[in-house]
Amino acid sequence: MVMTQDSKRNATAEALLEVALELFSTRGYADVTIQEIAQRTNTTYSLTYYYFKNKEELFHAAVAYSIDQAIENYGKLKERHSSPVELIDDWFDSNITYAESLKRAVKIMFEFSEKRDGSPSVANYVEYFYEFERSLLADCLRRGVEQGIFECASPEATAAFVSTHIDGIFHGALVRPGLDIETAMSELKAVLWQLLKFEPSANAPSARGRC
Repeated sequence: MVMTQDSKRNATAEALLEVALELFSTRGYADVTIQEIAQRTNTTYSLTYYYFKNKEELFHAAVAYSIDQAIENYGKLKERHSSPVELIDDWFDSNITYAESLKRAVKIMFEFSEKRDGSPSVANYVEYFYEFERSLLADCLRRGVEQGIFECASPEATAAFVSTHIDGIFHGALVRPGLDIETAMSELKAVLWQLLKFEPSANAPSARGRC
C-alpha cells in the first residue's frame, strides 16, 4: 500500500510519541532530550519541532497518547463481551497482557502529576482515564446484578475499590521489580469474586452474592 503524505506524517508523529513515551517513562522528563528522541526515530531535529514545538508539548502529547492506547484496549473489551463475568475475566487478563505498556502509562502519568502546572487539558485527560476505567467496571457489575449473577450494593464503590488496587499493583511493580503482576492480578480478581460471593466454577445465573 502506498502511504499518503498525511499518513506518513501520522506515522512519523506516532513513532516520535512511541519513543518519547518509552524514554519519559523509563528515565524521567528531565533526563530526556528532543535530540535523543529524534535520533532514536531517525527523524531530523527540525522535523521533530514541526510536530511538537518543544519538549513540554511532546511530553503532554505522550501522556495523552499512552492514555488513548489504554482506553482503546479497554473499549475493545467492552464491545467484545455481553457476559459481565467474561468481561471481568478478560479485563484482568488484558491488564496482564498489556502490563508493560500500562506500567509505562502509570509511570508517565506519575511524571505528569509532578509538573501539573503544564497542561490542564492533559490533567483532565488523566482523570478521564480513571473515570473510563471505573465506569467500565461499574457498568459491568450493574449488568451482573441485573442478570442475577451477583448482587452488589454499590457498583460504583466496588469499581473504585478495584481501580485503586489495580493502580497500586502497577505502582508497586515500578518500585518493586520482583512483584509478579500476573499473581497480583489473579489475587485481586479472587478478592473481587469473594466480595461478590461469586463462584467462577458455578453456573453464573445461580451464583449470587453481595458486596
